[in-house]
Amino acid sequence: KIDIEQSGQLSLDEIQDAMKADPKGARAVFDAMEISVESAWELFILLDTDGDRTVNLGEFVEGCLLLRGNAKASDIRLLLHESKST
Repeated sequence: KIDIEQSGQLSLDEIQDAMKADPKGARAVFDAMEISVESAWELFILLDTDGDRTVNLGEFVEGCLLLRGNAKASDIRLLLHESKST
């Protein structure tokens, strides 16, 4: 579990703690979603529009799933733009 507080929000600290506690397990989660850890980090930063180091857990997971494969920064920005337009 990555949302330790079960708040529905995912904090940067929670991700970092999960990566430190179980790096192989955390990487396996991103591998299962076919997204690199680096792309997941960039998605998190882009979704954190107010800079409070938290994002909605559902939006983060949905974004990761939409970015399956070899996501590039431009793909992530396009996804973010599309999510704001709807």
